[in-house]
Amino acid sequence: MLGKVCQLARRAVATAAVVCALATSAHGADVVPDVPFSSPGAAGDVLLLDLYVPSNGVSPNGFTVVIVHGGSYSTGARSDVGDLCAALADLGFAVVDPDYTLVSPSNVASYPQPISDVFNAVNWIRTTGETLGLPNRVIVCGISAGSTIAMTAAMAAQTTTFARLPAPAHGGYTIDGAIAIMGRYDLVWNVGVGVPLTLVNYIGVPFSRPDWPQVWGQASAISYVNANSPPTVLYHGAIDALVQLGNSTRLAEALQVAGAPNQLNVIPSVGHDIAVLGNTVQQQAQTLASASVWIDTHPGNNAPPSTGACCAMNGLCTVTTFLGCNTPWVPNFACSPNPCPQPPPMGACCSATGVCTQAPSMYCSGAWTIDTPCSPNPCAEPSGSCCTADGSCASTIQSACADAWTMAGACDPNPCSQPPPPTGACCMGTTCAVALAANCTGPNRRFTAVNAACNASGNHQTPCCHADFNQNNAVAVTDIFDFLAAWFLGSSDACITSPNSGPPAVLDIFDFLGAWFGGC
Repeated sequence: MLGKVCQLARRAVATAAVVCALATSAHGADVVPDVPFSSPGAAGDVLLLDLYVPSNGVSPNGFTVVIVHGGSYSTGARSDVGDLCAALADLGFAVVDPDYTLVSPSNVASYPQPISDVFNAVNWIRTTGETLGLPNRVIVCGISAGSTIAMTAAMAAQTTTFARLPAPAHGGYTIDGAIAIMGRYDLVWNVGVGVPLTLVNYIGVPFSRPDWPQVWGQASAISYVNANSPPTVLYHGAIDALVQLGNSTRLAEALQVAGAPNQLNVIPSVGHDIAVLGNTVQQQAQTLASASVWIDTHPGNNAPPSTGACCAMNGLCTVTTFLGCNTPWVPNFACSPNPCPQPPPMGACCSATGVCTQAPSMYCSGAWTIDTPCSPNPCAEPSGSCCTADGSCASTIQSACADAWTMAGACDPNPCSQPPPPTGACCMGTTCAVALAANCTGPNRRFTAVNAACNASGNHQTPCCHADFNQNNAVAVTDIFDFLAAWFLGSSDACITSPNSGPPAVLDIFDFLGAWFGGC
């Protein structure tokens, strides 16, 4: 199989950049690294992907899984998820691990190109990948920032919102399933609960722009949810301090309301950590395999349930169906020999956020203490930037911050989302519009007050004095001539009581005289 994939990859991609010096991972999967795929708009219009295939071949009736790595939109690489891709391929899946366009070192925004890059990776699977024997059914899986990008692509697959290559002949851009891992899916809602500067840099549209809600909404997966959205499995840590759990609960609720199959998994005592899938890379791969089975057997699919190995967290194995297993499940596996990984010693792992997670030492990048429980929490709480509703910033620990808090964030420069400037009623002659004070300048214009509307409650009068034609905040001699000119021209500007309501009437003369003698 390995030689065939390499031979076809050379034949299918006319470039010397395809490296077929294939490596075998520690899990036994065959890897074709650095395969180029076309993605117009990316640097040089070409990106690279790594292809992982089972050493004993792929099933044409299975799935090709696209795993989109995380990294706060500006960092991260394919290699970050290489072990997970290999472990998943070892369970019988074809896995594609693509590059996508990152925010530049000088903070030049990358949106919307990363979403186009995911679509173009799907295009490669259903064109070049088809010649390699990859399954045509595609599951898109994203992790953290990669999940924000991947889920937007998955939900918007049947729209024309994002640029992409012409649709493949077989399957087009239909996504057969989505696996969402601790990402942001409702970016406009996120603004209200606090967003990091990295997300602002990704979108590239500041809150001072009046159209920011439209752009941020367009970048959100939740905006495209409908009854035909792909079956979706979501994972999120219950104590995620970096990406709010509400992102996953809101997306799951939107899918539920739309009637699209979905399954939300909230993992207790886990923060923003890939441990939401399991403590070892084998357990994480088995969790993704279980999610794919659920996707394959979601309501409406009448395929009979198959049995497999159900792996308990203590390493014990039971043969049952997916629906009968509440822990990681491996399809088509027996329990003799036991395919379940034996858990290594557990201990308290302290993350940079001060959150404690029970994990083996090999998966802990911070301080780890064997056999130490997380209750009470033995981890020190770090300081960070606390953003208040008015956009001000203070350095403090998270427990002392009642608003949005960013771990290890400095307040200079201020990382807090500034609220959009307030609007008010702008009087322009006899007309009125809601606008910013800065945009209500010039002849015959006057800004009345912040938050003033153009139509007062209970009637249809504007806060502007319509007898004051030049809007100098007083009815003067010049306004008499302006009124007479409008009267004789039959202009609606002479309608004092009900502006713009039609030709002037005798009542407007009395209204004008009342304003002249009594003021507005």
